[in-house]
Amino acid sequence: MEKFSELIKRRRLEKNLTMRALEAKLKEAGVDNISRSYINLLEKEKKSPTYDVAKALATILDIEIVEAMRAAYHARMARDKQRERRYLESFIKNSGLSDLDIDELIK
Repeated sequence: MEKFSELIKRRRLEKNLTMRALEAKLKEAGVDNISRSYINLLEKEKKSPTYDVAKALATILDIEIVEAMRAAYHARMARDKQRERRYLESFIKNSGLSDLDIDELIK
């Protein structure tokens, strides 16, 4: 499955939109508090979109909303899993557990 970040970047480039142009289109669609920096973070998987942002991106980039939401959901779950792993690693750093043991805890 294509990641949300890859999906929006691919569609933005296919439509020959710069991040600045996409930012303008999002603002025209009523999505305030949006910036090129935020779009860049979305495309680098550093941020997850709200429903309203995902819906607006889907409309502007001609993506089925279900496809966009599915990709955004999977991206968020992957990030949450990474965050959980970092938390557990720091929590049990001195416990002597191996990486395999940590992987079993996270499953």
